[in-house]
This record gives sequence, C-alpha cells and structure tokens, in this order.
Amino acid sequence: MNRLVIAFAFIAGAVAAPRAMPRFGGPISGIQTSDYGTGSGWIQPMTATYSWDDPSNSLIVKTQAFSCCNTYYQGFYLLYGHQALPSPFPLMTPPFWDGSNLYILPDDAIGFFTGSVATIPIPPDPLLVGVEFHLQCLGQWFTTIGFSTDYGMSQATKLMFF
Repeated sequence: MNRLVIAFAFIAGAVAAPRAMPRFGGPISGIQTSDYGTGSGWIQPMTATYSWDDPSNSLIVKTQAFSCCNTYYQGFYLLYGHQALPSPFPLMTPPFWDGSNLYILPDDAIGFFTGSVATIPIPPDPLLVGVEFHLQCLGQWFTTIGFSTDYGMSQATKLMFF
C-alpha cells in the first residue's frame, strides 16, 4: 500500500510540476536594441523597431512612415554595419527628404521590402551572439504629382544578439 501511495505522489508531482518550455530556435534567444539619431520622411520622421521571433530564428523589422495626399510609402531597405559614423552624414535633398542623415557605416543593404514589415531569417550561428550591429532603414515614397520617388531615413539602432 505504501508503494502505491509513493508512486501516485511521484506521478502527481511530475505532472503538476511546472517545466520550462524547450527552445526551438538556434543559439540566439533574443535581441537588445538602443536607438540613436532621428529619422526623416514625408511630414513625419520614419521610425523602425526590431523584435526577435524565436521559432523562426528571424529578425522582425517594422517601419512606421506617413503616407498622405498623393505621396505614398512603398517600402524600405535595411542598411547594416558594425559601426556608427563619428558624426551624422547629411544626405542630399532631393532625392532625400530634408533632415535625412546617415548615422551608420553600412557594410551592406538588404531589401527592397515592400510595405512596412519584413521578416529576415538569421543563420543559427553561435558566433553572432554578442556581436554588435548598427542598423538603419532607408524608406522610399512615390508622389503621383510629378511622378517623383523620394527617400527618407529611420533613426539608427544598435542591436546585439543574445
């Protein structure tokens, strides 16, 4: 009888004990970000936010950019590098909106991503953990009056995978 009670208590405890959910992604479990600089755009500055999707091992990039009155936001490129510029580099108007600055020294650009959200798969490489990246989005607008394409920049973001 005592064995039955002990066995039942063990099974009940095992079923009721909370357990941590297993991770399905790679060695990266999240991101840490810090913004610097200011964006530019049509009427309001463009902004970019970043989040981590663990199951797909992907970086989610969301931009917010104003569209109105025959000027429409079309999408963006993601610029990335390993360092910030010592001082903001002003970009020429036109084709860039007033106040457009490059804050990072880009190693490369990826895109064009149509719309305001992109999911970017990240290789499951443990060497990326702890590496600092600097990101900045370059947005594109189209104006139907005059059929012009204009560009703006988001703020810059320092990102580290952990």
